[in-house]
Amino acid sequence: MSSEVCRPATSEDFEQFYGRPPPPVWMGKAVIRNGKVVGVGSITWDEEGRALGAFDHTEPLSRYTMHRTLMGMIRILKTVGEPVLYVARDESIPGSGRWLTRAGFSPMPDYPQAWQIKLGVEA
Repeated sequence: MSSEVCRPATSEDFEQFYGRPPPPVWMGKAVIRNGKVVGVGSITWDEEGRALGAFDHTEPLSRYTMHRTLMGMIRILKTVGEPVLYVARDESIPGSGRWLTRAGFSPMPDYPQAWQIKLGVEA
């Protein structure tokens, strides 16, 4: 596998990867392989101010890269005082629940596909 570089994502990275402009308020990390964006981890905020996380990729990525990307974004959110990060678990990915649990997430009782991590700051 070629070397992967994880760096802060730009609007150009987002548009190259998703084929559309990014939302007005977002932050993210881009995974670059051979000069091409092959993954984007992003945080957007909904109308109620909740932080929503997503991670998409077009090629297989190392577990290390995916974990490093997620944990880097969690550190940033903690630094800026975000209270909670919400994600949707993709049940088609084997082991996704274990991975989210190891990262500190827990499923929401009323919405089992929705997981959250409390970042230590009260809302």
